[in-house]
Amino acid sequence: MHITYRPANDGDFEKIVAFVDRELARDAFVPRGQQKGYLQYKITLLAMCGQAILGWAVMSKNGTLIHLLVGKGYRGLGIGSEMLRLLNPKFVRSKKDQKAGDPTGFYNRHGFSAILTAQGRLENIDVLTKNEGTPPETTNTTIPTQQQDGRQRQAEEARKTANTYTGTMAIVRIQPANPL
Repeated sequence: MHITYRPANDGDFEKIVAFVDRELARDAFVPRGQQKGYLQYKITLLAMCGQAILGWAVMSKNGTLIHLLVGKGYRGLGIGSEMLRLLNPKFVRSKKDQKAGDPTGFYNRHGFSAILTAQGRLENIDVLTKNEGTPPETTNTTIPTQQQDGRQRQAEEARKTANTYTGTMAIVRIQPANPL
């Protein structure tokens, strides 16, 4: 199986809608208008095998990964890991209550950790950032002030990201599965 990764374009719209609707049927709903907005205003990456979409990811222009979804039959093949590597997000918005499971472990394995848990109606969403050096949960007096300041800036930027996003968010954990 040969997998290619490429930016989505307007011609992919109907295939993306069908893929997302099929894969998220039990978890979430991403309206067609929102999908159209992703193509126009966000970075949308596809994992393709021929004409079939195997994976879909959406990242905002500020570097926040909003969605990462790999088809059920293709999880565990490294597709999500490669999409994450290619996009190299600054932040990840991770919805923790997916029927497919909590994706936190996937992101932790790729060097991300939570810096903010959204409150209120978005209480099931963590904002994660890439670990650089000492993990955020071990910040103490041994960490240089510059690194502490950097983490404070990251947390503030994450708060802004969490407060400005109003759409549906779904990130699905990639789990081992048998290929076709």
